[in-house]
Amino acid sequence: MGEKFHIPLYAPDVIDKMRSIQNYVRKLEDQISIEKLEANPRLSAFLKSVSDRGKQHSVVPKPTMIVMAKEGSFPWIQNLACSVAGYDMLTRISVITVDHETTISLGLEFPMMPVCELSFDEFTEMVPPNYEKAVRHQLFDIFRLRVAAMAAKKEMDVLIAAPNQAAHLMTRKYTATDSALTYACDVPQRSMCRRLSPERMSGAGWFRGKREVAPDIVHLPVKTKISVLSNAGLWLLTDGRICSASLRENLMFPFFMAEEYKPPEEPYEMFLLSAYYYRKSKSLGDNSIALVLTGDFASVKALEKLQLVAWNNDTNVVANAEIQRITPHNVCRWISMFVTAPLLPDPNKLALSVGNKLVAIPFREPVAKRHEVVTCIAPLFGNEQWQQALFAAHVYKKFGTHMHLYVRSMVSPVFELLKIYESEGYLTIQPWLRISLLTISELDFNPNVNVEFRNQAAAQTDCLLQYKESASYIAFVDLDDVLIPRLAGSYLEEFAHLFHSMPNVAYIHYTKENTKLVAAKRPSDFSLKEMLTSIQFERVSETGKLVADPRHVNSTWIHFPVSIPEGMERYIVPNNVNAITHLKHMKLVTTTTKTLNGSPPAFKPNTYDFLSQGPLLSAKNINEIQKDFERMTSKPEVTRIFPKLPTNFIYLKAIAQCFEDTYYKYHYSGRTDEIKCPGPDRCVVSFRKTFKLFQRKYR
Repeated sequence: MGEKFHIPLYAPDVIDKMRSIQNYVRKLEDQISIEKLEANPRLSAFLKSVSDRGKQHSVVPKPTMIVMAKEGSFPWIQNLACSVAGYDMLTRISVITVDHETTISLGLEFPMMPVCELSFDEFTEMVPPNYEKAVRHQLFDIFRLRVAAMAAKKEMDVLIAAPNQAAHLMTRKYTATDSALTYACDVPQRSMCRRLSPERMSGAGWFRGKREVAPDIVHLPVKTKISVLSNAGLWLLTDGRICSASLRENLMFPFFMAEEYKPPEEPYEMFLLSAYYYRKSKSLGDNSIALVLTGDFASVKALEKLQLVAWNNDTNVVANAEIQRITPHNVCRWISMFVTAPLLPDPNKLALSVGNKLVAIPFREPVAKRHEVVTCIAPLFGNEQWQQALFAAHVYKKFGTHMHLYVRSMVSPVFELLKIYESEGYLTIQPWLRISLLTISELDFNPNVNVEFRNQAAAQTDCLLQYKESASYIAFVDLDDVLIPRLAGSYLEEFAHLFHSMPNVAYIHYTKENTKLVAAKRPSDFSLKEMLTSIQFERVSETGKLVADPRHVNSTWIHFPVSIPEGMERYIVPNNVNAITHLKHMKLVTTTTKTLNGSPPAFKPNTYDFLSQGPLLSAKNINEIQKDFERMTSKPEVTRIFPKLPTNFIYLKAIAQCFEDTYYKYHYSGRTDEIKCPGPDRCVVSFRKTFKLFQRKYR
């Protein structure tokens, strides 16, 4: 503590002000004590939950990172989180924020991420306005060091990180709390940078045989270019992003390399979403590769072809592959694209030729497990509507289709519930990537604002490619679009009847019919039987969705594929025969009538053609679906989660209104030239307003 401050040679009045700020910060530093932080119940409970989560279900602690966030931190956290593969890894990132706007943004984009919001005012006196900007930065630095010291005292294995700051590493193996507040800094505001000796900065003496000097925080300048400092291994940050990440024996975390922005040499950027290798394929050919990409629509015309290089144990091959459009329009600057080419048997390495260099492409084989029918659900964003999810899961299970869910974001209790359904074989959950470019900052260009509906066409094509060789038929719908078979007792029988009667059909198209229905708001009152028997058709049709024969369709847009083999056609199913039941207007009620013998819902689509007298589904089917639901809710793990399901949908109305304002009101009025690229990333401002209103109402 006795080291001198490093003061640059500035004008005397500037130096006086800096000294004044330093003295004021020292005063506040004494107020933000570890004891005061430990006395804060929210922070203590938050750190305990982070520690417990890291130890859960594992002998070796899971990777844990606490990000300290202030104003303007959200883009950095967003970039970091979206580079982490898988929801399990994403939940290992926790955030302590001192900025309410950041809290709101995190809640909307990453509902499953634990967040604790604190205020400097809880721990210090009010900062004078003329000092506020300079002092708040220093307060934040002190605050995160004290939090790191708390983590060290609790013997947590955790990385404490902050955007554009150096990182702190706590580990039980190399921890001693008496040196927790030793730090260095490399930031523009240097008015309170204590300097460490070169010996301590280099780590000499830290990990000697008996570890006489063992800091609990290794705090390195932002621009440190070291990958491993000691036997422990280190997490390092370069320009605020993870550069190298490994803590031997204790922590492992995906590593993410970020480079300083440079104008790209190539005129177009592309984002690879998936790649599948087919040993045998009826439509793509044996030993073929299929890629799903997203990129600038101009690249399809300008580049025309990509060059792929593949290797196996014996030889290699170079293949030229045409870029095929999946998206049929140019409303959005970035579109979905499909590439396929024949390769060689048993490839062990694949690369894309870009200019004078090769970019390695990870690939995998498609799903081998047989599913006669698969239903691909469009990517979910901010999803809360557990009633619709349960409706779909049980109806699909009853009539014989496997549901494949793409999830961009979802409230935690709903996600946990669906994970149980996944383990029971009802469905498969696949996290859906947010596009993050390593070469272009989102401040210059945000591709997520320029892709259509969460990159839905790419997700549907990815799903098609996954089940291409293991399913007889594949349907593509939204979560609130539920097709109920009427021509037969199962999806397989209905689809087989339609396709076999017209052998030149590549896909069939069902119209969507809007319905209204009632569902319980509270989980304790919920009944699928009540929900099913309350369905009423509104006699309003919407653009429908497709069911494909995967032998004849290699890629698809939201409503139809852009290309199918020559000689093949589509068949539009008349809506008096059958139609998709669109759960358009679901009314949530606090009380429901527990009817033992509810009448089956009538099938009344928007048509004047002859209708059969049969209901939408029979009383027998409704009772069997309800019985299956009761079987699932009797499971202890479901019983534990069910009371936690949301009763207020804070995102639903904001998302719907944003889509209406940016897309649907122009689409249905014929004003297509006014349409903006539709998607949730364009709706952030609307989400924030809704979130604030919700907080004021339910606080």
